Amino acid sequence: MIEILKLSIKDFLSFKFLKLALIPILFSVVLVLLLFYFFDNYFLFLLELVTADYLSFLSFGAVEVFFNFLLFIFFALVFSASYIFTTLLIGSLFLTPYVVKQINSKYYHHKRYNLLSNSAVFFEICKIFAKFILLFLICSLAFILPFVGLFIYYFAFYYFFHNFLMLDIKSNILNKDEFKSSNSLKFIPITFCFYLLLSIPFVGLFLQIFFIIFLTHLVYQKTLTLNAS
Repeated sequence: MIEILKLSIKDFLSFKFLKLALIPILFSVVLVLLLFYFFDNYFLFLLELVTADYLSFLSFGAVEVFFNFLLFIFFALVFSASYIFTTLLIGSLFLTPYVVKQINSKYYHHKRYNLLSNSAVFFEICKIFAKFILLFLICSLAFILPFVGLFIYYFAFYYFFHNFLMLDIKSNILNKDEFKSSNSLKFIPITFCFYLLLSIPFVGLFLQIFFIIFLTHLVYQKTLTLNAS
């Protein structure tokens, strides 16, 4: 694992990959500016809501504070979901195929055959999304519990992040038979660490290309048992 980390850092710091790390940040900056431009009234409303909550709390307006807190949590969840989905979408569309191709041609020279079809990948995405929606609805039962509800939702989003990211990586590396026999559970400690880093604004976006590089090496070496040459 240490060797994979060293190899991934070396690749990440190369100019070829380092310049790709700017793509998610630039895309997100543009997206945030557009959101502020078109929905500035909603952000002002949220700011006023938080201020009103503080004043109501001082005057013991407990019921008003509670319902406003729920509304604040809702906005926080919408932002978190948008942030995670955008990050994964950028990686899937622009970064992962290129990174996998470059790393494979440089280190592993793995020849793919009997590839996973686009329809099969789309079906897997639908399965992940359906399970995420179900998990999200179950987590909604804990929504009324302050802080606990938000914490549970955090793991619901992690479920989507882990499975979509691993699907994105494996579908670009493995053939159909290898994909069916692969197990993503063993990568949970790694993807959870990445998920925690992703929670730090812009830090996670900048390191997204590193996540893809590291997991690509990991799948080649741990799933396909290939050595970097």
